[in-house]
Amino acid sequence: MLLLQLLLLLLLLLLLLQLQLLPLLRNFIHLDNSVNKFGTKCALNGKFTNYRYSLHDVVSMLEDEKDFFSADIIMLPPDDPNCSDQDSGPEDGEGIIDNLSKTLLNSNAEALISNIEAGKEMLQKEEIDMQIQTPLKKRVKKSISIERNWKKSDILNVEPIPVFSENREFENSSPHTLFKLFFDDEIIKFITDMSNLYAKDLKRKSVNRNVENAIKFDGKDHFIGKISDGRKRCKLCHKKVSKKCLKCDVALHLECFEHFHRK
Repeated sequence: MLLLQLLLLLLLLLLLLQLQLLPLLRNFIHLDNSVNKFGTKCALNGKFTNYRYSLHDVVSMLEDEKDFFSADIIMLPPDDPNCSDQDSGPEDGEGIIDNLSKTLLNSNAEALISNIEAGKEMLQKEEIDMQIQTPLKKRVKKSISIERNWKKSDILNVEPIPVFSENREFENSSPHTLFKLFFDDEIIKFITDMSNLYAKDLKRKSVNRNVENAIKFDGKDHFIGKISDGRKRCKLCHKKVSKKCLKCDVALHLECFEHFHRK
């Protein structure tokens, strides 16, 4: 019975020793993995997971560890927002680790360490990005050549070119006579009327308005009046004028008025 009690007491002592040594062992294991195992980028905050360390403790640990290239310290917000230096003014050497207040040194902090130089790391990232962005070579489709068999043969069933007999009826005709064959008086009058309507729509009445001889030379009620819609060109001399014959509706100078109505 006494032996059993001694064994239980020994187990309790071993359990207590294990509980006291466990944090130290855990810290040692995390520190070893963070620096030596990963090699490229590791975090000391893995060591601070179960226990919170102050900024002073983090700086001391970084000073003890020499096997890293660079380290970034991250300061955590304080548990008590009233215990801060937010109302204090700027001091000389602000931001330097050797010139910090007591509140900042006692605040919680973490650290990120790296064993790779920044230039080498960026170079490796650029090489990886270039490999990803490099397009694959396009496959060129092979064209299939088509063989054609050409044959020589005579063209059959071709209609002969018609031969027109020479027509000498209009051989000695003048251009005016030939023009009259295509445009008679009715077509000319139609073209003139349509042109005058178009010019009237554009507020530019035609100067070459044709007046029938029966009205032009009748010698009755031909009066000179003023053109209401601006100046126009005289029917005879083609100079700008503001007068016209009210009956013929043709722009005329006073000197051209009598000559226009004379046969």
